[in-house]
Amino acid sequence: MNTNAYMAKLLLCLGITPNYKGFQYMLCAVELAKEDGGCLQLVTKWLYPEVAKQLCTSEACVEKNLRTVAKAAWKRNPELLSTLAHRRLDGAPTVSQFISMLAMANPESEAEEARSQQGLSARRERMESGASVERSIFVGHSTLQPQSI
Repeated sequence: MNTNAYMAKLLLCLGITPNYKGFQYMLCAVELAKEDGGCLQLVTKWLYPEVAKQLCTSEACVEKNLRTVAKAAWKRNPELLSTLAHRRLDGAPTVSQFISMLAMANPESEAEEARSQQGLSARRERMESGASVERSIFVGHSTLQPQSI
């Protein structure tokens, strides 16, 4: 799965649908952050203007819609956000924190973490039966990728 498709799926898991203007803005911002992590130090001076330029909109529009998306994600799926942050979050993340969490998300590590959270007893039971079981890894309520045990 390519990175942009994974990010889109992750946003959907967080309750952010493509009808939010911030959905596309966030995909663009995350892509820029992956290319140059230093841009998270210059969110208002460089990141917002660059996203606005690439998507033909204003910096104010980008800022407002990214803030809306970060708050909506917190409201809809704080557990997944805490998983992405690798720590318990006590409040909604800032836009730069949210972008950073998404930029650092790795499809393989997220799937591995989801697998470990499903518990050892279920895996042992499947392994003892000797059956190869096709299953899907879930984060929140959406499937990330199929795995074979």
